[in-house]
Formats: sequence, structure tokens, C-alpha cells
Amino acid sequence: MNRKTISIIIPNYNYSKYLKQSINSILFQARKPDQLIIIDDGSTDDSVKIIEELIKDIPFAVLLKNKTNMGIECSLNKALEFNTKDYIGFMASDDIKSHDFIYEMMKFVEENSDIAICCSLPAFFKNHKDVWADNFNTFEKKIFDPETLIDVMKSTKFWMASHTCIYQASKLNQRSFDSELRHHSDWYTVLDIAFKNKVGFIPKALAFMRVHAFAYSRQEKKYSELKKIYSALFNKIERENEVFKQKIINSRSLSALDSAMFIFLLFRLKYWKYLPTFVVGKIIRFNNRAKNKVLKLFNIKSKNVSALSIKCFEDI
Repeated sequence: MNRKTISIIIPNYNYSKYLKQSINSILFQARKPDQLIIIDDGSTDDSVKIIEELIKDIPFAVLLKNKTNMGIECSLNKALEFNTKDYIGFMASDDIKSHDFIYEMMKFVEENSDIAICCSLPAFFKNHKDVWADNFNTFEKKIFDPETLIDVMKSTKFWMASHTCIYQASKLNQRSFDSELRHHSDWYTVLDIAFKNKVGFIPKALAFMRVHAFAYSRQEKKYSELKKIYSALFNKIERENEVFKQKIINSRSLSALDSAMFIFLLFRLKYWKYLPTFVVGKIIRFNNRAKNKVLKLFNIKSKNVSALSIKCFEDI
């Protein structure tokens, strides 16, 4: 088996309270990353001091520092310039990777070198007791070509959460994350690669997103700001070829984005072709969320969130 290498990139801005747990979840992986790139985006708390202490004896780790706050998308693009490895995984500085995240991911891509993105079950947590994962009702590893992937996304609740993904470095570039798209930039990057290449899927909870009010993707935004983001997003989609645009529509992937997009689409005739797929997808997602809440109410956890995965929160 041809051994591949991987970089983990962690952007940070004033998340000092989460850094120790987050970074240690990478430093104590069963298989260590070949490169760890942490980029601090002009933090005003004690983030830099904490990071420097954590990685001072780690030869594969490097800390990059922005003199001023540039934004997470610009920071990610800057970090990409320093990557020298075959695959790249991104991680928010308040998230956690399971102990075997790198091992599982790299084993799969080394066995299947044509996979451009590999993802796992989207998993989330508030604390070590409140942990859950989306369950796609499949317990086998899968490889999807773009057409099969779109059929699966349309007919099931399958989605590729960026916090679970690793990417072939050759599919990314120094402008992979569009700052105009803000919190939707990683969503677009995933689809841009997945709709043109093969995707691998591991049915395990390996990467955990922290759910809290101050998370970047959950920060409340005024509709005037969202309109600018939506305009940039649909301008970008419209510049793509017709095949890609049809894949966006057929996959119902737009329904993963903010509900306020409905108002934006409703009053823009030129984008009406995207409205039905957005609405239908939202209805399906609502039904899935309702089902998950019922399961959670009766304390029925996903079978795919193993005791070993949850234990990683106690070990770090």
C-alpha cells in the first residue's frame, strides 16, 4: 500500500478556552499527522501563548500568525500555501477529532487513491455527555462517483459535513475558500470538488463539531449581510457550467443553507430555478430533524456514535 501524507490545518481567533482540548485531539491521534498548521488570526486573548506551549516540542507543528484579523477564509487560504502533504484536513479550533480520525481516513484513501474527498458521519457535541451524530442508515464504507452521490443526496439525508472531510491537496488551491461566501465557503468548496470527483464515505463518527452560540457558522447575521453573501454565492454558481448548476439543483444541496435564503430567492426571478429544490430540501430536512428530536427525547442514540468515540472527550 502506497503511504500518503496528511496536513491538518487549524485556524483560530480568540478561542483560547477550547484550544487545549482541540489541539490535543490531533497531537494524540493513533496516527499522527505529517504536518500540523495552526494559523492564529490576530487573537487578542492568550491563544498564541497556549498554542506555543502545546506545540513547543512537536516537530511537525507550525504556528502562523496574522498581524491583524483577516477572517477565517483568508486564514485558510494562507495556510494552504504552507501545505506540503498529499491530503489536507481542516479543523475549527473549538472542534474535536476522534482518536482514530487520521488512521481511519488515511487507510481508506491509501486503499482507494482516486478518492478526492473522504468524509464520515457528521457528529456534534455540547459536552462529553451530550454527543450525537447524523445516521444515514448505512453501515458500509462507500465510494460515490458524482452522479451516484447526487442521487443519494436527493433521495436520503446524506450530506458531506466539511468538519468530517479530508481533501486531496491537488484539488485545493490558494483561493479555495471565497471570503465573499463567508460561512458558506467551505460548503461550496466541498461541493465543487465532490461534484467533479469521487467521494469516499466512512460510516463512523470521527469528527465532532462543537455546538455553541458563539460558533462562526451560528453567529446571527442581519439579512442585509446575508443578501450580500447570497448574491456572491449565486453569482459564483451562475459562472459555473450548466452541468454543475444542474447538479446543485438535483442534489437539493442548497437546503443545507440558511432558511432566510427563501426570501432572497423569492424576490429574484433570475434565480427561481433554484427555489423548488431549496423548498423541497428544507421540508425533508425538517422531517429528519423532527425525527431526531423524538429519538433524542427517548434517549435513543445513534448506533454509529460508539462508546470509544465518546470516550475521546474524556481522554483529552
